[in-house]
Amino acid sequence: MGIFNTPLPVSIAIVAWGLALLGILRCAMTAPWKRLEAPTVFSAWCALLILLTMLWRLRIDINSDLNLHLMGLSLFPLMFGRSLATLGLGLSVIAYTALFDGSWGNLGMNLLLLAVLPPWFSDVILKTVEKRLPHHMFIYLFGNGFFGTMTVLSLSGLLSLTAHRLWIATTLPGPISICTNTGMPPASSMAGT
Repeated sequence: MGIFNTPLPVSIAIVAWGLALLGILRCAMTAPWKRLEAPTVFSAWCALLILLTMLWRLRIDINSDLNLHLMGLSLFPLMFGRSLATLGLGLSVIAYTALFDGSWGNLGMNLLLLAVLPPWFSDVILKTVEKRLPHHMFIYLFGNGFFGTMTVLSLSGLLSLTAHRLWIATTLPGPISICTNTGMPPASSMAGT
């Protein structure tokens, strides 16, 4: 899986591992474990974990070394809350990495971008909608289910693309053109015209 199919530099991988582990450990300590004891909740949590692992196999290829797996990132937090969602998504990322020959060196970055940050974004949006808008089912469906999901997926995708672009910029010599796939020459080559 991964945001990156090619190995990350060791320094970036270590920082990503540290941040991801910090976020997951914090969620493990504050998770409402009693909530999973309710009838069918644990089964739904496990089923979503397995379903996400399989759904992520359907790739969205951006280029040869970047894939985005964003399905389910906003559903998990709305169903189970931020802490349990972070742990569930983390287990999904680890299961995917193990089952589909993912890069273990990139696991820290994948955990950070797919398991730690999206539930946090979703939780912030949920609390903002609950605080500022009236309590109504349509507000929940449109505010969190539609616009919240769109925002979480957009932010997660943007962070993934930004992280990838920054990583590419640190490993390749020379400037990186933003217009790589448009067929247009870079702005520096058009300066003389």
